[in-house]
Amino acid sequence: MQTETLLQPISRSDFPDDYPGFDWEDSLAAAHLTHYARRLLDSGLHEPELEDALHKAIIACRAAGLAVGENFKAVFVCSTACTTIDWLVSDLGLQLILLNADVSNPLVAKLQVQVLSVLHGDE
Repeated sequence: MQTETLLQPISRSDFPDDYPGFDWEDSLAAAHLTHYARRLLDSGLHEPELEDALHKAIIACRAAGLAVGENFKAVFVCSTACTTIDWLVSDLGLQLILLNADVSNPLVAKLQVQVLSVLHGDE
């Protein structure tokens, strides 16, 4: 299942080499964390719903015995207006967030149908 079509991933080229406060060593360790969770707000999720789905996704990751840090990382995003907390997430982390969000959102419904189709061999 491909999440590239769901959201635009971030890459090293999104930042200049001398970007202040950016730790490239840390970045390499988290290179597979290619999605900002807050970008889901542009897909129709609301902030409380995103926070709830993110919390459930982290619980699901932990309950499945997966390393949370390999799929979710809190980051601070600074602008001239304010500083907000966002999450960098892996493809799996993004899918877990979407699976735990409101099913009336077309993006969420589409992913759930895709998952079940794969499980049932319909794809």
